[in-house]
Amino acid sequence: METDSTAVTTKGEMSPARHYGRAVALYEMYKEKVAEETKSRWSRKSAQNTLAEEAQTAYTAGDYELALNKFLHFLAVLESDLKSVDREIHASLVSNVGSCLHRLECVDDAKEYYQQALDYFTNCPTGRVTWLFYGDINQRRVEFIKSRLGDIALGAEPDPTKYLDANGKEQHWSKRQIAAAKDPDSTWSAWVSPRSWYRWYYTPLNKQEGGAGDTSVPL
Repeated sequence: METDSTAVTTKGEMSPARHYGRAVALYEMYKEKVAEETKSRWSRKSAQNTLAEEAQTAYTAGDYELALNKFLHFLAVLESDLKSVDREIHASLVSNVGSCLHRLECVDDAKEYYQQALDYFTNCPTGRVTWLFYGDINQRRVEFIKSRLGDIALGAEPDPTKYLDANGKEQHWSKRQIAAAKDPDSTWSAWVSPRSWYRWYYTPLNKQEGGAGDTSVPL
């Protein structure tokens, strides 16, 4: 089962993602919630910041069910104003939904989201400033997603610690970062939180170019 929206991204247009399987009902639920709770640009931005942090923390901690909910909620907020959608964030969220479904063994649905993310990134060229400093980030994202599709083809599970950061660089969450995500009240969490580290290191360049910025999450 899927929603009626299309995942095709054409020149000058931003189309919402298609949804499959268990994600359909979740997305529709959050879509209704967003319509009631985020009626201003400020409230949408605030919700995106909160959901980005919660989604990444849940995924890092290995709570893929919660992460799936948070990513879909985030996606519903983002798609509530398609005229101002950041395409890189949108494509990353679609991929992350696929990653959660992959970890939850909903392989066929995960494959659909990965393929959509490929289509989105293919139609989202890397900005010139970012390319100058970091190379073709979106092409690296495409290759990363293709590797996940390769895992599915081989029946292999994806590495739960591996991700691409906002600049397309492969990273691994450390044991301390995972522990901090699992226990937010721990001594380590204040300075090894994946979210705080990510925001401190990667936000400036993205903000300069209007890229992922504060509300992005790693692939």
